[in-house]
Amino acid sequence: MQKVPVAVLGAGAVGLTTAVAAQEAGFSVTVYTDKAYGSTTSAKAAASFKPVEVAYNELTHTMLIASWEGYSRLVADFPSDDHGVRMHTHWEASSIERAVPPYRDIVGSFRQVRSPDVPGGYRYGWRYRTFFIDMSVYLDWMVSRFVGQGGRLVYLDAPFLSLSQAAALSAPIVFNCTGAGAGALCRDERMKPIKGQVLITDPVASMNWSISADGFYVYPRRNDTVLGGTIQMDDDSDSVDDETERRLIEGNRWILPDLNASAIRGRYAGVRPYREGSIRLESEEIDETLFIHSYGHGGSGVTLSWGAAHMGLSLLR
Repeated sequence: MQKVPVAVLGAGAVGLTTAVAAQEAGFSVTVYTDKAYGSTTSAKAAASFKPVEVAYNELTHTMLIASWEGYSRLVADFPSDDHGVRMHTHWEASSIERAVPPYRDIVGSFRQVRSPDVPGGYRYGWRYRTFFIDMSVYLDWMVSRFVGQGGRLVYLDAPFLSLSQAAALSAPIVFNCTGAGAGALCRDERMKPIKGQVLITDPVASMNWSISADGFYVYPRRNDTVLGGTIQMDDDSDSVDDETERRLIEGNRWILPDLNASAIRGRYAGVRPYREGSIRLESEEIDETLFIHSYGHGGSGVTLSWGAAHMGLSLLR
């Protein structure tokens, strides 16, 4: 039997994961993107499995549970050296006490800790086991997996200007995973860009855990370390600036006391696709084409990608 063709718009974490999940469900899948997957916002993520800069509601919570199950299957089925996903310890530290997060029962071994047992001299902390996704390895692996299973990756000269234009593709089903681009594509005024800038330094051999604290974070990866993070609301620029770099260096010295400007190997900025009120996950028929909208995951696209993919596919049933 000929497989039903499916189009996926977007090659970030949500788009690629949706493409792979659709393949596993028996569809013939083509991904359309105007950006190389290595230059998407997802490629700039750190990334630990935890929700950030996303509207947190029942939909998000359900998606988070489904995504945890998705990463669990991936780690069980494939060697971690291939895909760069592993279970490790993550800290969330702060100078002020915060309410326990709603995802405490999803991650593993969650416990509250106080000074002096919190890294960096912070007064309060949460310590738990979660997935760490090395995006410098993971995206390459996901694309290789997708293409190796017969998927097509089509690069566009420009993004689609309308959903009607996308409906003209030779596919009766289109998954809209365009992230920050969904605001213009869908005329969605609830989409609000959140800019974040990060720095890259050498690997920290002695650090086998990650931490996010008072708005900053340190994520040691296989070949480097990612330092963040900034939150600049309603800023859709991906330019970097020296003042933000200075603040990142100062803020992350709590964890890396010897950090200075000479240690910086690279810097870049990305735009998180935040949507006010809720992630959009729903179906819509346009010009006899069924669209599944899956966007607005904010800074949690990598974290929520497997849940978004499987919950999006469930709308076809």
